[in-house]
Amino acid sequence: MKKKLLIAGIVSFGINSLFFLINLISANIFHVLPLGRSLVGGECIEYIGFGVYLLKLFPMTYDGGASVSYSVSLHLMSYLIPFFILLIIVLLIEIGIDKLKSIKK
Repeated sequence: MKKKLLIAGIVSFGINSLFFLINLISANIFHVLPLGRSLVGGECIEYIGFGVYLLKLFPMTYDGGASVSYSVSLHLMSYLIPFFILLIIVLLIEIGIDKLKSIKK
């Protein structure tokens, strides 16, 4: 069981880290999170996904001359929750594969 848990942890960490890097690079270069959730507010849009938090501020000015500002930061909970969900899914798949192998024998 320890081996299955270790494999599930490694797979989950690898996939989540890949998604984190995709979001981080995209947030810094293109100012959008392709693997995230957007929350729209009055003067801002928040993107949260796989450990990255992106805030776009659209200042409401009369002349419309203000520019959009971006803020990228880390968001731990949006990394940990998918990590544990994927860990459980991979662990269940491993247990199911072992059950199928034992039935065939």
